[in-house]
Amino acid sequence: MTRTRLLLILVVALLSTALSGAYQRYGPIRQVEGEGFCPGVELCFISVEGAGFPLPFLIDDPQYTVRGKLSLADDEFRVEIFALDFLIYALLFAVAAHLLDRGVVHRRESAPIFESPSFPPS
Repeated sequence: MTRTRLLLILVVALLSTALSGAYQRYGPIRQVEGEGFCPGVELCFISVEGAGFPLPFLIDDPQYTVRGKLSLADDEFRVEIFALDFLIYALLFAVAAHLLDRGVVHRRESAPIFESPSFPPS
């Protein structure tokens, strides 16, 4: 694999990881305390919003920020999960590039979509 191709794979993987932050869902469980979240003053667990795919690397911190609004400045950014997502995307794109090089996945030549039958049939 050439340096140019490796650099391209890494750049596309980094962009894909960063853009996956637009995929936001509720799901990570976080331990919080306070009357705004729990029936009393005791600790409880709530579902919070997370951003990133396949693993959420930006997690909402509802005790200090607006709940449901994610921001790099205020919420919890998990660097190790971001790096793991980046590795997943990089491996995915590297395998795809390798399969294209080996000819396992064939590139189509430009061909007509429909072949017109000869009329009248002979």
